[in-house]
Order: sequence, then structure tokens, then C-alpha cells
Amino acid sequence: MGTNKRYGDRLTELSLERQANGGRRPLVLPKEAHGPDRMLMQKPGIPVWAWVTWDDGTTERIATIAQSWNDRVVDVRVPGGWAIVWRSAVTHRSHAEN
Repeated sequence: MGTNKRYGDRLTELSLERQANGGRRPLVLPKEAHGPDRMLMQKPGIPVWAWVTWDDGTTERIATIAQSWNDRVVDVRVPGGWAIVWRSAVTHRSHAEN
């Protein structure tokens, strides 16, 4: 039986990202926090600053990409994956900002 190379490559990528981030994982808001409105998706994503809380209790502001959002929450790229954060924790940034 064969293996799915893309799946294995993605797992390796996530593992390396987590190692680079000290093994931390972002805390994600539960589905109930998303509210009734559908998430709007943007491709390519929009550059933003986002406050992310990690499983070790630290919170930091990171330069990232918002991929989808609604009136309550935003789905942002973080080291090791994605996080759903409150919309008020996200602000726009220019492509030139780091």
C-alpha cells in the first residue's frame, strides 16, 4: 500500500514550523465563537498584524496573513498552522511592513 506524499510532506512542514516556534501551538477560538455569519475568503490573503495567544500562555503580535473572516473572527496564518482570533485582535498592515 502506498503513502500520500503530499500529506507526508505537509506533516513534515508543520513539524518543522512547530520546532522553529519552540513547539508552541496557537490557541484557537471555539466554533461557537464564530457566530452565524459565513467566513469570507480572500485569495491571496491580506497582510495583517494579529495578536495570537499560544498554548504556553504567551501572547504576541505577529505579522501574518488573514485568509478568511467574518464580523467576529479572523483566520490567520501562524508558525505551525492557522489560528482563529477575534477580529478586534487584527489590524491591516502594508506589504512593506514586517
